[in-house]
Amino acid sequence: MDEIYQGEIAESWQNTYEQSAKDFEMACLRSLRPFEADPNLEKEFYKAFDSIEVLPEPLLPEYMQMQTENPLLAEELLIPIRWKRYYTLIGKGQVLPRDRTLPPLVAADYNDELGLQWREDHKNEDED
Repeated sequence: MDEIYQGEIAESWQNTYEQSAKDFEMACLRSLRPFEADPNLEKEFYKAFDSIEVLPEPLLPEYMQMQTENPLLAEELLIPIRWKRYYTLIGKGQVLPRDRTLPPLVAADYNDELGLQWREDHKNEDED
């Protein structure tokens, strides 16, 4: 690894890392106030990890039931997708209107064996 990440590659990676850390500190850490929620922090958090958790529309009734019975288990129904995929779905109208207390809802089916199944004929853009 040391042989690969040296010279210009290592310098570029280090610069990217330092800028990301600085951006995160400015946007998230310095703006934190005890017991005050900032809706923009959630978006910044997910951007830092290049993913956002979404809820497939057919799982909404199960999610709502689990929210009242066991909120921690309800979170297990959420599926992480890349931001690129999320914005593509927004553009195609597949991110559904929702109450802000719910995770983003997507027009996609879910299968335990196959994962998310997009309703339109899409190639898997998450593997770009």
